[in-house]
Amino acid sequence: MRGPWLLIRFEEDGGPLYEIPGGGVEEGETPEEAVLRELGEETGLGGTVGPRIARVWKDGRHEHYFLVSATGEVGPPETLDNYGGTPVWVPVDRLPATPLVAPAALLAHRALAPDGVAGAPGGAGRLHHGAGAGVRVVRGRPRGRREAWIRQRTLRHA
Repeated sequence: MRGPWLLIRFEEDGGPLYEIPGGGVEEGETPEEAVLRELGEETGLGGTVGPRIARVWKDGRHEHYFLVSATGEVGPPETLDNYGGTPVWVPVDRLPATPLVAPAALLAHRALAPDGVAGAPGGAGRLHHGAGAGVRVVRGRPRGRREAWIRQRTLRHA
């Protein structure tokens, strides 16, 4: 996960917040199919789903994260269904300065670890402000976001 990350940028209380694109699995859909559908809806991009890279327990359910090689161009804002956010590519070396909504911060911490595999910043499986590797963690979610999401992907540019 050394290439740039595709994140959704939101403006919240005068400052930016960044979240991984994703969404729920619809009836009859596999998680991998949901990944590609949500990627298209939120960014206008296509892609190829790679391996699941993380599973996080959040709000009483598992959220699954996949590595995706994205293709195409980001769609026009009026065609995207991402709650007013803006899809942006963030170089991996800029992640420490990027205010990430958890659990994106956990994945960033893991990506920035020297061996690419690290426990949760701060130990004990918890994320906190100023977490390890200098990753900026912000609690909560941008206002108006659905709470019952199963996060489906971490994206990198192909």
